[in-house]
Amino acid sequence: MRFQTENVMQSLEHMAHGLADLDRHARMLATATAEGNLVASISATEGSRRALGTIVAITVTLQQQVVSTDNLGKTLSSVGELVLRASQVVLLSQVNRLEEATQDLQARAEVPPHVSAWAQHLADAAEFVRSELIRINAIWTPHRRGVLYASPDGGGILHRITVRAAQYALEDLAHDPRLAKVLQEGAMRVEWPAISQTCQQIIAFLRIVKTIYVDVESEVLIGTTLQPQPGSEPRSQRPSVTREP
Repeated sequence: MRFQTENVMQSLEHMAHGLADLDRHARMLATATAEGNLVASISATEGSRRALGTIVAITVTLQQQVVSTDNLGKTLSSVGELVLRASQVVLLSQVNRLEEATQDLQARAEVPPHVSAWAQHLADAAEFVRSELIRINAIWTPHRRGVLYASPDGGGILHRITVRAAQYALEDLAHDPRLAKVLQEGAMRVEWPAISQTCQQIIAFLRIVKTIYVDVESEVLIGTTLQPQPGSEPRSQRPSVTREP
C-alpha cells in the first residue's frame, strides 16, 4: 500500500477516537458489572467490541503503510510503536512538503519579500527535527523484539516503557521553540497558501498525536484480536504480526 500522508494523519486521528471510546466503554462495563446491571453490561460490551474492531482495522492499515516506509525495519513490537513510527513519518513528510513549497517560492521570477529569512528559519527547524527524531528512535529501537505483545505478564515491558518515553520526547519536540516558532510563523503567512496550510496541518496533527496513548490493557486486546484463528484464512492473508510465545 502506497504511503499517503493525509490518510495516515486521518488514521491516527481515528485511532485517538477509537482508543478513547474503548476506554470509555471499559469503564462503563466495570461500573455496570459492579452494580449488577446486565443490560448496561451488554451495551458496554458491544460498544467495546465496536471500538476494538475500529482500532484493529486502523492498526492493520497503518502497519501496511508505515512499516515499509520509515526505514526502521519490518519488525513491529507494539501498537504504541506503530503510532510513534506513523507520527514520525507524517512529521517528516510534512517538513519535506514545507521545504518543497519554499523552494517553489524561491524559484519565482520575483521572489516574495521575507522568503530568504523564512527559508533559513525552516532549514534550521528541519535539521533540528531530523536530528531529534534520530535521538528519539535511539531511545526505543534497542528494546524491540519484533513481535506484537499480547500478554500482560511483563513480556515486552521494557519495550513499552521506552516507546512511551519516546512518545513523551516527541511531544517535547512539538513544543520546542525551535520548531513551534517556525510553524507559527509559517501558519501566519497566508500570502503563501501552501506553506500556511501545511504549517497549520502540522500544528493540528501534533495536538492529536499527544492524545494517543495505548495502555497495556489495550495492547493486549488489540494484539489478541489481531491473532488469526487456526484455519480461518490463508497464511499469506494474515497480518504480519505474531504473538509472543
